[in-house]
Amino acid sequence: MAKILTVDDDEDVLFQLRFVLSRLGHEVFPLARADRLIEQFQKVQPDIVISDIVMPGIMGGGVYGMIRQKLGPHVPVIVSSGTRLKIREGENDPLLAYCPKPVDFEELENTIKMLLERKEALIAGNASEDDIDDVHE
Repeated sequence: MAKILTVDDDEDVLFQLRFVLSRLGHEVFPLARADRLIEQFQKVQPDIVISDIVMPGIMGGGVYGMIRQKLGPHVPVIVSSGTRLKIREGENDPLLAYCPKPVDFEELENTIKMLLERKEALIAGNASEDDIDDVHE
């Protein structure tokens, strides 16, 4: 299963994500502060990042931008929010998906699997970004 870094300022959300995703066999690393994302990412080397969009100090778009700028294009990212906010910069990014809150954990698990498969295809050179279907609604 996957190593997942979860970023959310709500401790209850972090607990729920860790509980459910761990039961599904994933190794989960919760992080309550987005400003420590790069440091934590380099420490645990997760397969995927799940981040809230609205957080104090840095919005999810900022988290997404930081990931792309400092960690590259092959890090799958799921952004989650109870708002209708989306990330415009990632409209054509095949490794970015949106998951509304409250989280449907079956949908989240399917999205994780899909993004990890896309990452493998892109890295293996079996597909270009244009060949992969858009993950955005």
